[in-house]
Parts: sequence; C-alpha cells; structure tokens
Amino acid sequence: MNAKSKKNGPRWKRKLYQRLSILSWLKDYNTDSAVSDLIAGITVGLTVMPQSLAYATLAGLEPQYGLYSAFAGCLVYCIFGSCKDITIGPTALMSLMTYQQVIGRNADFAVLLCFLTGIVQILMGFFHLGVLIDFISIPVTVGFTSATSVIIAVSQLKGLLGLKFDSDGSFFTVLKNVAQHIHETKTPDVCLGGICIIVLLVLRKIKDLKLDMMKDCQTNHKRIVKKALWLLSTARNAIVVLICSVFAYLYTEPNAKSIVVLTGPVKSGLPKLDLPPFATDVGNVHLTFFQMCTELGSSIVLVPVIAVLGNVAIAKAFASGATVDATQELFTLGICNMAGSFVSSMPVTGSFSRSAVNHASGVRTPIGGLYTGILILLALGLLTPYFYYIPKASLAAVIICAVIFMIEYEVVKPMWKSSRKDLIPTFATFVSCLSLGVELGILLGVGINIILLLIPSARPFLHYEKTKTNSGLEFLMIIPGNSLYFPAVDFLRTKVCKISVKDDYSHLPVVIDCRHILGADFTAAKGVKGLIDDFKKRNQPLYFYCPHKHVLDVLKCVCLDDFDEISSMHDLDSALQASPEKIMSIKTSDHSSASTTRNSDGLNDSESGPGESKKERIKVVVRIRPMVSKTSKRCVYALDNKITLSYMELYNECIKDLFNSDSNFLELRGNNNVQIIGLTEVVVTSPLQAIDLIKKGNEIRSVRYTGANAVSSRSHAILIIVLRRTNEQHEYDGLTTNTRQSKLLFVDLAGSERAKHTKNRGKRLQEGGHINKSLLALGNCISVLSNGTKASHVNFRDSKLTRILKQPLSGNYRTVMIAQINPALEFKEEAKNTLIYATKAMGITKKIQRNVITVSNHVPHYQSVIAELRDEVVRLKNKINEQSSTNKNPVKNFKAQQLKDEMISTFEERMKLRRELLDVDNHLLILRTEAEKLNQSISSLQSTTNKIYDFKSSASDVKKNLNNFDAMLSTIEDEQERYDQARSEILEKLDVMKDKAQCLENELHDSVDEEAEKELLTLFYRVHELEADKLSLQGERMLDTYELHRSEQLLKRYQEQQKISDCIITKQRQLIEGTADGDVIIPRYNILPFLDDVTDDDVTQLKSG
Repeated sequence: MNAKSKKNGPRWKRKLYQRLSILSWLKDYNTDSAVSDLIAGITVGLTVMPQSLAYATLAGLEPQYGLYSAFAGCLVYCIFGSCKDITIGPTALMSLMTYQQVIGRNADFAVLLCFLTGIVQILMGFFHLGVLIDFISIPVTVGFTSATSVIIAVSQLKGLLGLKFDSDGSFFTVLKNVAQHIHETKTPDVCLGGICIIVLLVLRKIKDLKLDMMKDCQTNHKRIVKKALWLLSTARNAIVVLICSVFAYLYTEPNAKSIVVLTGPVKSGLPKLDLPPFATDVGNVHLTFFQMCTELGSSIVLVPVIAVLGNVAIAKAFASGATVDATQELFTLGICNMAGSFVSSMPVTGSFSRSAVNHASGVRTPIGGLYTGILILLALGLLTPYFYYIPKASLAAVIICAVIFMIEYEVVKPMWKSSRKDLIPTFATFVSCLSLGVELGILLGVGINIILLLIPSARPFLHYEKTKTNSGLEFLMIIPGNSLYFPAVDFLRTKVCKISVKDDYSHLPVVIDCRHILGADFTAAKGVKGLIDDFKKRNQPLYFYCPHKHVLDVLKCVCLDDFDEISSMHDLDSALQASPEKIMSIKTSDHSSASTTRNSDGLNDSESGPGESKKERIKVVVRIRPMVSKTSKRCVYALDNKITLSYMELYNECIKDLFNSDSNFLELRGNNNVQIIGLTEVVVTSPLQAIDLIKKGNEIRSVRYTGANAVSSRSHAILIIVLRRTNEQHEYDGLTTNTRQSKLLFVDLAGSERAKHTKNRGKRLQEGGHINKSLLALGNCISVLSNGTKASHVNFRDSKLTRILKQPLSGNYRTVMIAQINPALEFKEEAKNTLIYATKAMGITKKIQRNVITVSNHVPHYQSVIAELRDEVVRLKNKINEQSSTNKNPVKNFKAQQLKDEMISTFEERMKLRRELLDVDNHLLILRTEAEKLNQSISSLQSTTNKIYDFKSSASDVKKNLNNFDAMLSTIEDEQERYDQARSEILEKLDVMKDKAQCLENELHDSVDEEAEKELLTLFYRVHELEADKLSLQGERMLDTYELHRSEQLLKRYQEQQKISDCIITKQRQLIEGTADGDVIIPRYNILPFLDDVTDDDVTQLKSG
C-alpha cells in the first residue's frame, strides 16, 4: 500500500498503519537492511547484557530480572515503535525508582509496577494526555536527572568497596552506612573497581582518537583500525565484565571463597509466561491488589510519566528533523511495559546510551531490537551459569561510568545568564531528591515550576503611562501583561484603582490595553464589572482597548452595556472627545462642573439632557424681559441710557454672528480684554424687540438630528446684553459725570455627548468632539477657580469658549448656572454629572463692585482736552497715510505669516521623515550585522568539513546546519529588501519636501518687502535646515560605523574561506594522486557558496584600509 493510498484510504486502515508501524516499512525491507540491523542488534546486545545485570542489582532485584526486562521491550518495540534508533530496556533511572518500591518487599512489586506503568501509559495515549509531560520543564528535568545520577553513583559504593549492609536506598542513609562500615572495605574489590572505572573511561574516549601516526598506512588498514577502535569503545562494558569474570573464574577455587565479591548464582532458563502478581505475601502478611497499589503510591503515576519523558526526548533527538508522534510513543511504551510484566520485567523505557550505540552501528529499522532480544534470550538459556563469576565491583563500575555523565552541571552557567529564576526549580528538585527521595523531589520541583508559571498570571506586570491622542487629549494607558483569569482579578482591580487615583492621573480617563489579554473567565469578568463600578463612583471614564473577540464575549456577558470597548486609536480619540465623564472628571480637588458667566445679574443655561425643542432654548432669555423693563423704568434721571444686544455661536471652535447670516467666521483677539472683531451690536428699545432678535438668531443657529435627539444644538450660543446708564450731578464748581455699565452673558452650552449613545459618525462625531473638548476646558477652569486659591494657574487658552469667558469667570462678574436635566431613568448618569458640574460652578465666589466710570473736570478744561485730542487724531491720520504709501500691499504681512506657518509644517514633516529614516537605517544596520554573523558562522562551519569527511552522518549534520543557516540568511535578506524599499520611499519623500522648502524660500523673497521680516524668516529656514542636516550626519555616521565593522568581518570571512579553498584543493589532489587517507566523502552541497562575494580587489582594498 503506497503513501497515497494510505493517506486517502479508509480511516480504520489509516489508523492501523499509524499504530502498527511495522506495516509502513516492512514491505521495503531488504537484505542490506537485514545485515545492518543484525550488526546493530548484536552490538546493542553486548552492551545491554552487563548493564541489565547491573541495573537489576541497582533495583534491589536478582540479576536475572534485568535480563527479563531487556528482551521483552525490544521484541515489542520492533512492531509498534516509530523510531528505528530507540532501544527499550532497563535504565539507571527506572532501576532507582523501582528500588524505592522493592526495598523491604519482594520482586512482585516491581512486576506489578511494570504492569500498572503500561496501563497508565496506554490510558495517557488514549486520552492524549501527553501534554502533561510539557509541565515538566527542562530545569526540573536537569535537577531530577542530576540528583538521581548522584544517588545511583553513591549507591554503588557498596559494591565498589565490597561492603555488605542493608539500606533503604536514600542518599544520606547510604552515605551513613558506608561511613559506618568503611573499616570493612575489601582491598581487592576497591582495586578491581578502580581499574574498571579507569579502563571504561579510557575506552569511552578511544573512539575519538585521531590516527595521525598512520598517515603512511593504506586507506583500508586505517579504516579497519578505526572500526576496531569504535567497536572496542562501544562494547567496553561487555569487554570489562567479561575480563573481570574470567579473572574471578581463574582465581576462585571450587568450594572456596573468592577474593572479590561475586554476583552469585543466576537463575537459568527463560522466564515463565504468567499474569502479573495481583497479590503477594510479604513475610507472613498477605497483600491484596489494592493493598499493593496503596504501597506503590504515587509511583504508579510518576514512573510512567518519567519513562515517557525520557523516551520522547530520545525519539526527538534521533528523529533527524522528522515529526515525533508522542501519542504513538505513549502507546508503544505502554504495550512494552504491559507485555514485559507477563515475563517478570521491571519498568523499562528507552536508553539514551544504547540508542546512541544503535544509531552509530547503522541500524536501518526497528528490527534491530529483534536481534538484540534474541541474543539476550540465548544468554538466558546458555550463559547464566557463567554470570555467577561476575564481580559486583565491575558491575558497580559499569553503572558509575554510565551515570556520571548524566550530571548536567554545564547547563547552570547558561541558565544563570539567560534566566536565573529557572535555577530555583533546578536546585529545589536536586536538593529535595537527595534529601526527600526522588518521588517527592520531582513532585516538589514540578510544583515550584508550576508556581513560577502561575505567578505572572496571578500577579501580572502592569505598565502605565500618561499619553495623548492625535487631537491632544490626555489619558492614562494601562497595559496588563498576561491573560485575565481568576487569580489576578483582585490584584488587577486593586492595582488599577491605585494607579488611577494618583494625583497626576485622577482627572484623566483610563484606557486598559487588552491586546495582550489572551483569555478570561467568569471570575475575571465579575472583577472587571466591579472595576467599572469603582470608576463610575469616581466619575472617571474607563475604556478597554482592542480586546480579543473571545475575551470580549466573556466580559460582555457579565458587564453588559457598561463595558466600553475601543477598537482603534481613532475610535479612542472620538470616544474621549465625546465622553461626558471626561468632561466631568477633574481632580479630587476639582470636582466635575460646568459653568458660564454673567454680571451681577448673570445667568447660564447648560443643556444637559437630550430631547429639548427649539422653542425651549429661549425660555431663559424670556425671563429677562421683566428685568429689562424694570431697569428701563428706573432710569428716570438718565441723560443717556442704552441697551445693546450681541448674539453669536461657537461651532467647531469657530465664531459665527447670529445677527448677521451673511458674515464669515469672526476673529478672536486679545488676552485679558477679549474682543470679537466684527460682532454685530444692536441697540434695543424694548423687550419685545430683543425677543424678536433672539428668535431670528436661533433660526440660523447650528441644529442637527442625532441618534439621541431629533433636534440637537451643535454649538454653544452666547447672548451678550450691555446696559449703560449715565447720570449727572453738580458738585462744587465742577461737573461730575457717572456712567454705570452692566454686561449680561447668557451662555447656552451644548450638551456633552457620548458617541456610544448618540451613534454619531462622521461630521456629527467631529462636532461632538469639539463640544466636549470645550466643555472639558471650561470644567478645568471652573475647578481651579472654585478652589479659591490665587496661586493656582488657570489655563483659559485651551478653548475659544474659555477665552471668551475669561473675564466673566475671573473678573468683576457674578456666576450663576441653570442646569437643564432630563428626568428619564436612562439619562440618570448624564443628569448626575450635569448637577455635579453646576454645583462646582457655585463654588466660584468673588467680591462684586459696581461698574462706575467717573469723570471730574471743569467745563473750560474740557475744551482744551478736546482740542488736544483733535490734534492727536490728525497726527495719527498722517502717520497712517505715510505707512500706507510705503507699504502698498498690506496683505503681504498676512501672506508672510502664512508662508511662515507653511514652512513650519514643511520642516516638521521633514524632521519626522529624517527620524523615520534613522530608524530604518538602524534596522538595516542590525540586519546586516546579523547577516555578517551568519556568514561568519557558515564559514567557520565549512572550515571544519575537512575534518569530518570520514563520517557520512557527520557530513549530513553539517549539511543540515548549513541549510538552516542558509534559510536564516534568506529570511534576513528578504527583511533587508523590505527595509531598503521603505528607505527608498522615505528618501523620495525627503526630496519632495526639500524642493517644497526651497520653493517656499524663493516665494518668501518675492512676497515680503520688509528686509527685517525677510531676514528673520530666512534665519528661521536656515535653523531648520541645520537641524535636518544634523539628523542626516547622525545617519551617515551610523552607516560609516557599520561599514568599518563590515570590513573587519569581510576580511575575517575571506581568510576563513581561503583556508577552506586550500583544504579542498589539497583533498582533491590527494584523491587524484591516490594518496588520500581514508574514504574522503565530498559533500553534495556547494562547499563555497559565498566565495564569489569577496574578490581580490576587495581584499587589497580592505588590507590597505
């Protein structure tokens, strides 16, 4: 069945091929594969036999149990296994964990543990629980493996020293017993064990010898010697044990005591095929299955998890980049353990050392395990009588030499440099395994690692900063750094509340950036609901920026309409402008308020609720009618009485005259005494005339339809009534004239809007933003004025509304506010905020004085004053005429100002482009540096290829690494192209802006006659030009630094590649002349893919600097 038919065949057939791995490769099995598997199987068998005997002793079992465990797993894995290199059998780690359960009991517990391990592993595979292994991190694994290696090495001191004592196997107990029995040490065992360790370590390194002394030998001889050394190194355990056994056999007389401690009799024959022991007798106590499981405790779960962890790690190490099916490995290992329990096996897993031997022996398929199993079965049937003479010291030496290289001390330094907190679970696991036992130790390590994993979720990092929108509105951005689950709810709620009520932030809207929140639960949603309620009580806006859809669904289900989400910065800008809470939320000492101003009889109308009609807007104005009439009647002694009206609106920060529909927008001038140029002032003689005028003005006022109101004012309206009364009284010999003046400002404030309720978009949304911005500025001014602190600065320049009301708010005026609210329940928040706004306006208190202008002079003196004033008028007229003649085009000053503003805009854009260019250059510099590093790494890797030609696998590894580097280099080059394109676009824009600036300078010389003005603007242009040049020089300096660094890297790279070239030429000559040492395998990939980058001219130029 080919791959296509397997992929597209029935599901049961695909599952069968997936679970029975032998079906996928057996049809392609041939003689070459059989020979390779036979050699590898025998080699691994020679390695596993002495190890299995030693591991059985380590597990506290009789030696034959090690052989039972060695063959069953090999036979099963060749049918179900997916990785050809893995060999299943006893390991030091499994032996140690088995010893913890066997000590003080019998071998039945080890067999039952093997059966239960298989059952648990099969269940884990069935329910896809391999993910649990991911919770055992590398730091925990390092601590656990290193601790067990130390425990195993210490436990072998008993056999190495020839001592006899009983122990529970714990680290400190073994050390204590060794110290107590150290006087019983047997010198022959110590000598034999020491020699075995030395020999094993030497043989382990002998395969790495360089045969430089055999340069003159023929290639075949050299290859034979290398293979012999490799075989000697691989079979070192069997060789050492065999030599020691022969030594013990020769020097042990029949019925005489041996000079060294021997293994003793080993039960011969094959194991009995039987069910695992579901009951047993320990001493005189009979234990049932459940009692045995109780005695095994947590090892029923820990042993299979540790076994799977090691097996999957080995499969990934030898997969050569292929995908490892962790579920299949779980099933396979479970079947191996369950089948092994029927032949009295202890728990088994993959052995890294034997898998490495299998891989180096050239195994082709998992059938290699079949030959290993057959060899072990032959040893059980034929060689068990000879196992009696194996010295325990030699087995102890084999185990010690196997485990000392499992102590991973080399990872401590990089772990310290990269993430020091990972050392906590590492050392905690290591220490607890030594002191509390391996089971509790790994549980404690995993627990600490999970706590460290959960701490960021329970106490996420919060970054906050005060920032501004594109329109200049300030807000507080809070960025949580993790998912939002129940452990973090109270912490986040408390932290956000503390941050938001600080003095610098309490008046700002708060925006929580939800882009990094990848999950949420019900408890978190309830906490967010409480957080929203807390902000509502303080009248402080709270928004949630860019929440993910699934997070939004969870939070919306609990928070309902109270949850304000923002999907973009543009929407955030609009929401902040249209937020009533933004307008109302001032500092704790500046409660939300709204105000407008008046004279001693001033009034104010604040529109707070939607739904008012056009007629209702003049109700407050109608109430002044009796007051105006009464004022007119009281002026009985007035020589000159006058009442004037002005009516205007503030629409989108532009002033419009409502008494003159044909006029354009008016200009606002002045600072303290603000003047509106061109505002119509109408003299009225009766209240009815005033009402008619106001009605006509309302007809042209900006009113539009919104989602909240059929008729909604889109501007602030300001009605100004000025009352002047002049009286005369004769005092002494002169004339005293008193003029009283009263000014009433009636301000109809447009209601604040929330875009969420009004559903405004486009122009309506922009109008609402301007309304809210002006109301915010007004609220800030009222808050400061209501404090009564003279030292506080009042910023009236944030809006034209506050500039117009500066004198009424802070001068000789009385402030009154009339708040119009909507009693409907759905507008309770708006009504509440408006009342708070108005209450704050009541806090503005000033001492009011009568506006009286007094002029006291004698009548003759008036004549002289008038004459002087007439002369001054004539003089000023002449001066104006002279100025007009010298400056025939008065519009040029205005045009010069326009040119200046345009130049400022041009240079600001140019500076922005320069900064973007510097950022792009910086990215390109980093990318090019990384590319040079990769090229250097490729050159260094290529320089070693001539040293590994004798090993096809090594050449394959080099090729794979080079391919990886090439892929990384290709990715960096693609990124460089993207940044180069962006850089070109920026340079084009810079050229356009430069031409525009030059045109502006030329136009400046043609448009401005005054030399002083021309010099000033020219200087202004030069300053900006110098600033732009400064940025350009910074960029050029950065590029020069990179080029210098690149030159050094290029020279090193050329030197490395020159070495490679010379080496290849030498090898090729040797091949041609037949003098090459060994089999030289020329890699198929191009060994010099980068030599074309460096020419001789480049090298000459580089060397000359």
